[in-house]
Amino acid sequence: MKKPVIVALCCLLALGTATAAFAEEPAPTPAPELVELSPKDTAPQFYPDSISWQEDGGQLLVVKQYSVPYGTAVADLTESGIQWGGFDYTLWGVTQSVEGGVTEEKEVTQDFELSVRSADAETARNDVKESVAYDDEYGFSGSLTLQDITIGETLQADSTYMATAHYAGTVTRTEAGTVHYTLLYA
Repeated sequence: MKKPVIVALCCLLALGTATAAFAEEPAPTPAPELVELSPKDTAPQFYPDSISWQEDGGQLLVVKQYSVPYGTAVADLTESGIQWGGFDYTLWGVTQSVEGGVTEEKEVTQDFELSVRSADAETARNDVKESVAYDDEYGFSGSLTLQDITIGETLQADSTYMATAHYAGTVTRTEAGTVHYTLLYA
């Protein structure tokens, strides 16, 4: 009696194994589909390091703190509107501090050709700005101060003299580092 049971069990086991051998392989899982965000649903560039709430004169403020690379503008961090507890919040104030930035300085001279009404250098200074703004493609900026005026000897047809105004000054740029912003929404 044991033999027919064992034989039946062996046949069932063999049949189960044979069925598994002829079964279809599972279909591969399709790759996730990439979906584009519409312009109004763009993801934020930066996420806050912390979000907290504080009370100021009975007004509840939402405080978002960010640590971002130097050169990041506040506009990259602000949200058009925040809702919390059923109330709308708008940007109320911003503080910032820079950590680890490197400030470089360099001396700059710059000459400008222009027309002046007098051949006398001291009188011609009235026709020239005492200082000019300076910005260059490398990020240096500052103010240059008038150092000297060189006036040509020839009177022009419009009764002016050609002159060269010499400006000089120290300009700076700040690079690298981290900017810490605190945005207050009220």
